[in-house]
Amino acid sequence: MNKNLFLIFLSQSCIQVGNIFLASMGTIIGLELSKDVSLSTIPMFCSVASSLLIMFPSTSLMATYGRKPIFLIGIIFGLLGIFICILSIYYSHFILFCVGTSFIGCLNSISNFFRYAAIEVSHHNYRSKAVSFVMLAGVIAAIVGPNLYSWGSRLPISYEFIGGFLILGTFYLLGIFFLSFVHFVSLSSTSNTQSIPFTSLLSDSKILSIMILSIIITSVMIFIMSATPLGMKSHHFSNTDVANIIRLHVLGMFVPSFFTGDLIKFFGRRTIMLLGTLFYFICIGTNFLDSKYYSFVLSLVLLGIGWNFLFVGNTLLLTEKIKHDKLLKSQSLNEFLIALFSAVSIFVTGRIHESFGYSKLNLIMIPFVFLCIYLIFTLHKVSIDSNE
Repeated sequence: MNKNLFLIFLSQSCIQVGNIFLASMGTIIGLELSKDVSLSTIPMFCSVASSLLIMFPSTSLMATYGRKPIFLIGIIFGLLGIFICILSIYYSHFILFCVGTSFIGCLNSISNFFRYAAIEVSHHNYRSKAVSFVMLAGVIAAIVGPNLYSWGSRLPISYEFIGGFLILGTFYLLGIFFLSFVHFVSLSSTSNTQSIPFTSLLSDSKILSIMILSIIITSVMIFIMSATPLGMKSHHFSNTDVANIIRLHVLGMFVPSFFTGDLIKFFGRRTIMLLGTLFYFICIGTNFLDSKYYSFVLSLVLLGIGWNFLFVGNTLLLTEKIKHDKLLKSQSLNEFLIALFSAVSIFVTGRIHESFGYSKLNLIMIPFVFLCIYLIFTLHKVSIDSNE
């Protein structure tokens, strides 16, 4: 086992625990503090929006100073965010909670580059499995993250959600510990990529198609996932039920990583990605037709599996089919666009749910999944030579 890859996996696991905890409880806490369904997703929106602000500066700093210092600074941002979130719950202050989630969003933004770092420390023939292996951090996060609420509620603290944030701080400190032993590959050879204008990347129709596909893959998943807690609460499910559903969804997102790399090698990238879009369609149909507990389970698990197949396939497109001198800047732009459209999805989720309800809300995603299919076929008809 590659030691650096394993340590990246452990650190990513600790960070993603926070992602899942916030995904499962962030909207609920927002609703408790704001008392307004239309504002309940704003803290999650702030988390994603803050990642937009730090995306390009963090990439530039990585090119100059290397990945490790910036990853460590990101975790410090996360710890500061936890402290602010605790204060916001203690004082019942909605705006302060939004500030806290914004700092955690900075960490989430920086941690997006872990999968690229995993590719860099791995042999060329192991890259697809390296991506899948690091994504397995989500399995640990899916098991642990939603449990932070129940574990924290057992602490001798009178405020419902503070205990979960205190436990999360321990995980972030462990992330710093594991990360300190990683030897990352130098990025000095790619530092000149910062001078490449974004217009040069976006003018390449093939690179643009990959990035549009990235946006759709993640935005559809986030839109449905963010709406699910609101849909479940409108049908009088408990916070524990919501946490369990999100846990199963995240397991669906990351457990397939045990074999997604092998499936892509055996069946081909296009076949597995198209299978992912089929799972998206089944998820949408299930959410539209029923609102029982096990219907939520089925739809969210299929949503997670579909995202995994699509995300791994598209990550490989991005990392293997773009010229080396454009790679770092392309990664940065790709993550920025994903975060931007994820923020838009989260921002409008509460309002759309309030206007149309959970079932009809899912139908909005159907045209985007069809566009996803079109792009998959288009990208597999063209050659994107990394050596051209």
